[in-house]
Amino acid sequence: MSDSAFHRKPPVLLGSLIFTSLLLLIGRGAFFKEGSALSFAVDTAVVHVELGAGFQMKGNRQFSNAVDWNDVISMTHGVSPGAWLLSEGCPATIESGLYLEVVEDAEKTAQIRCRWMPAEHRIVLRIPLHPDRMSKDDWIALPGIGQVLAERIELDRQSNGEFGDLSALQRVSGIGPKRIAAWKDFFELSN
Repeated sequence: MSDSAFHRKPPVLLGSLIFTSLLLLIGRGAFFKEGSALSFAVDTAVVHVELGAGFQMKGNRQFSNAVDWNDVISMTHGVSPGAWLLSEGCPATIESGLYLEVVEDAEKTAQIRCRWMPAEHRIVLRIPLHPDRMSKDDWIALPGIGQVLAERIELDRQSNGEFGDLSALQRVSGIGPKRIAAWKDFFELSN
């Protein structure tokens, strides 16, 4: 009985199977055309920062309406931003990838200290890396870079100045066009 039921409906089952398979293939084709898994739209209106010591809300935070430092301080600490100072080294505007912490100086004045998040955090948050904002540990987070090459990169930057962009890393022994191409998605996040 089941044999005869199957033989009467194979066109419907076969047609459904073929249709579903075609939909899957068409959908998968779109992924191959779009590039690597790290290709995504970067919303420049959104700022990702990591808040550390001294903030009430520690951890990674995303601000879509933070215009300046006062906005971030008000939203995260609930106090008047006028009482806070930015320490040296903080950029003039809020930038994605910053790690912020509140410290007190000798006069007991609260200051916001800025540094860059580790590369692992920026990669996960899809924040483009910049070769001049990376430490030795940040370089090691990238594929194909070990302790020795990371030290060579740092030594080159100290000796010859900042790189400016990813392609300038080719001046470091052991880095060529293939490595630059492999790292490009981490530095130039495009649509």
